[in-house]
Amino acid sequence: HGDFLALDLGGSSFRVLLVRVRSGKGHNVDMNHKIYSIPQETMQGTGEEFQEFDLNFVAVVNDTVGTMMTCCYEDPQCEVGLIVGTGTNCCYMEEMQNFERLEGDDGRMCVNMEWGAFGENGELDDFCTAFDHLVDDSSSNPGKQRY
Repeated sequence: HGDFLALDLGGSSFRVLLVRVRSGKGHNVDMNHKIYSIPQETMQGTGEEFQEFDLNFVAVVNDTVGTMMTCCYEDPQCEVGLIVGTGTNCCYMEEMQNFERLEGDDGRMCVNMEWGAFGENGELDDFCTAFDHLVDDSSSNPGKQRY
């Protein structure tokens, strides 16, 4: 419980959320947010501009995972986080026993798909139309985050 400041530097805006989590029964999460436009050089910069905020960082969470976590406060059965904005991404909960390369079978893990980068190595070339190429060529990062 407590007050938390969530900062989301997305593909086209900077979103600031004040999240207040209270103890007890009932609706225990309140959120207030504001969206800011920021210059492109800051958006693609080193991040030093944001180190001025005198904050105690408790977690760095991908926006898709944060979306799923927010839903879990309302519905603990939430299994998926989905972002459809300037870019797109998905995360989901998976049983540990289904991971061949990780030790341990107990519990669950959040899998962040980062599927927006799918196609950067030519995986989608056989399926792209002239319209897909037009959208990609006029994007701020041609050839990147094609999905």
